[in-house]
Amino acid sequence: MKNIFVWIFIALPFCLSAQRPNMGGGDFRKGNAAQHIGVISGKLVDAEDGSSLSFANVRLFRFNDVLLEGTITDEGGNFEFSKLALANGYLLINYIGYEEKRVDISLNKNKKVEYLGKVKVARSVVNLQEVSIDEEKPIYEAKMEKIVYNAENDLNESLDDATDVLRKTPLLSVDMDGKVSLRGSQNVKFLVNGKESTFFNGSASDALKMIPAEEIKSVEVITSPTAKYEGEGDAGIINIITKKKQIVGFNATVNGSLGTRVNRQSFNLNIGKGKFGISSRAMVRYGWELPGQGFSFRDDYNNQTTLIQLDSTRGQWIGFGGNTEVYYDINPYNSIVSNISYRGNKQTRKNWSQDSLYTYSIGLEGKNQITAFIDSLRDVGMIDVNRYTDSENFQNSYEWTTDYLKKFSDHEDRELSIAFQLGFNIRDDDTYVLTNQENDTVWNRNDASPLTKVFQLDYVHPIEDKHTIEVGAKYIDRDMISQYSTWDEGVFTQPYEQFDYNQKVTAAYLSTKWELNKKWGMVAGLRAEHTQISGQWNEQVSGQWIQNEKDTFQNKYLTLLPNLIFSYKIDMLKSLKFSYSKRLSRPGISYINTNSVSNDPFNIEIGNPYLKASSTHNLEVGYNNFSGKYKGSYYLFAKHSTNLIEPIESIEDGVTTTRYDNLRQNNSVGINYYGSISFNDLDLRAGFNLYTFQTTKESLGRILYNWNTGGSYDLGKGYKMETWGFFRSPTATSQGSIPSFSMFSIGAKKEFKNKKGSIGLRVIQPFKQYKSFETEINGDGFYKYSNNETLFRSVGISFKYTFGEMKFKAIKNKTNISNDDLMQGGGGEGDY
Repeated sequence: MKNIFVWIFIALPFCLSAQRPNMGGGDFRKGNAAQHIGVISGKLVDAEDGSSLSFANVRLFRFNDVLLEGTITDEGGNFEFSKLALANGYLLINYIGYEEKRVDISLNKNKKVEYLGKVKVARSVVNLQEVSIDEEKPIYEAKMEKIVYNAENDLNESLDDATDVLRKTPLLSVDMDGKVSLRGSQNVKFLVNGKESTFFNGSASDALKMIPAEEIKSVEVITSPTAKYEGEGDAGIINIITKKKQIVGFNATVNGSLGTRVNRQSFNLNIGKGKFGISSRAMVRYGWELPGQGFSFRDDYNNQTTLIQLDSTRGQWIGFGGNTEVYYDINPYNSIVSNISYRGNKQTRKNWSQDSLYTYSIGLEGKNQITAFIDSLRDVGMIDVNRYTDSENFQNSYEWTTDYLKKFSDHEDRELSIAFQLGFNIRDDDTYVLTNQENDTVWNRNDASPLTKVFQLDYVHPIEDKHTIEVGAKYIDRDMISQYSTWDEGVFTQPYEQFDYNQKVTAAYLSTKWELNKKWGMVAGLRAEHTQISGQWNEQVSGQWIQNEKDTFQNKYLTLLPNLIFSYKIDMLKSLKFSYSKRLSRPGISYINTNSVSNDPFNIEIGNPYLKASSTHNLEVGYNNFSGKYKGSYYLFAKHSTNLIEPIESIEDGVTTTRYDNLRQNNSVGINYYGSISFNDLDLRAGFNLYTFQTTKESLGRILYNWNTGGSYDLGKGYKMETWGFFRSPTATSQGSIPSFSMFSIGAKKEFKNKKGSIGLRVIQPFKQYKSFETEINGDGFYKYSNNETLFRSVGISFKYTFGEMKFKAIKNKTNISNDDLMQGGGGEGDY
């Protein structure tokens, strides 16, 4: 029965009829109505890179230069005139930044339909050092399966890295630790230029910090992924598009910033001539050692004890890396591109603490009483440090990706791509805990060396320039090895052992895109993913790792992931969307690593290798309006999830133990809004998200929300200003909530007259130096409340300057590997 359903699902789109859309209309004024049977249509594309020219002006003239009708292209660059008399004339095409183009037309009884195919429009030849093109470029765009935030069209002077850019992206929220949520779920997958780098296999927040804000062209929030994308990520996919270009000649850019919290510098070099080109980049990002303080309060009702921990901290983060990309156009139909990348980061954290375990309940109720009690201890100086913790996390990541692309002479959208990726990480985490009790020192060591191999094949076959069929296959082999131990004054309290976890994923997909008629479009697809996992624990004997007495485990399962999208075009700038998709989430190494990580004697975190993959069914309805000065999008969504992975805390022998487990199920409904409005040189925009957690038939459950607002103003003569702010309510978990988060920033920029550089000023959180983050947990037989403060105010300056020629062409080939089938850890440290 399942096979019958699958074949019906695949075959159905082929049985549907299609018509060319009516994009404007009008008729030649000569002849009677019965002769108005002519049609002219086509698609406007960039003459250099083949990209679609959306919302371009197309006018139809008689041969005697009399204007008959005009229209604009849709978001895919398509246009059409219908109900035309059979006559001669021409089209005149205009688009800002491009040369005007004329196309002669002739309709007669032997040629009633003139389909022009792809009409290539050349870019204007201008001196970029002398000419400034004032073009209104959209900040937000809504497409069939995704929402696009065009960061390059925004000021973004107060932003440091990709984390800050994502905070301005519709539907997303980012907390203090850099963990990203989409519609309330942190289970999202990250792609960079259409692929997920192995750099994201450990800490997603660390990887995001290594992408400078000025390098980001746009961010795509894919809420309705098609079958081409891996099934991972119950909330969706975030695709970060960087400003990658191939250059003819030489180009180099130096940019960076200096501030009271974060500093960054980078250097880009591009050299290209003819069929060959090379692009290299190096960067470093670092912060000053910053102070903080906090406390944790825990009431154990079962054992009638109270634990109070007061902390003073100092932490620092430094990241560095680079990449080199080489491309070679073998001939007009065959090309190859290869990329070698390196990323490294080091985090250090020092903690001075007072741990006090009372063998009775103090009797404090609520966070207000607890905070007042802690403040009284600090006021009278009753703080005696009895524990010092020093943790250091160091990671080196290497990645090599090579793509081969073959085009075909019969249709320029028809292509075959073969991609290979090899990723290798080395991670070294060490935590030292020194207590006053007999000068006891505990050392936890964790070394990890995951190796990932990926092979991918994709084929795109267009049908009549209106429909598309995509098929492909992918194989992933991940060998995630972790070696760890805990040493306490000469005794191994956790034996030195090796955890070897292997995951193999084999996938195949079919995705189809159809224009059903002039109003309706459809995307339908099916993806099949087979997962095989195995794991074992090894001990070291005579320098060799051999299996120890622990039982091995293995599992395999097949998952079918259908997706379906219907779009309805109300007019050129308004549309409706209906979508369904099924997604899954496999646990990553940060959730399954069995190393017992302890930063103090009263708290332990340990992974769970027996976690199941979670799955989610998503429904979405959206309305987009991009007409006039106001542009807005409105979405309704509903999700049903099973086996969601969450951290669960419990108390065992007086120690709080955090493990990961699968929740039974969760239902969620919500609404999303984002929009912008323009007044000449002033742009304002805002977004709002409202959603529920643990919704049932009887109750909506907990209601959560986040919002953002901001604007920019062009003062003229190269001066621009921007302000931005956002707020996210506390995020719900099965046991309580994690802190709310907010931020406010102001930025200004002055562009140089030669358009080659700029200098800027930014201020983050100008009205409050420190920020507090609260966490409440109501567990089985205990209550826990914590409050941590960190220095947050930041003032900095940024700079950028470009040397050499400024003649670019867009890169033809970006890697097709989108290795996004693994649930990523979002924390900033200790993920292995």
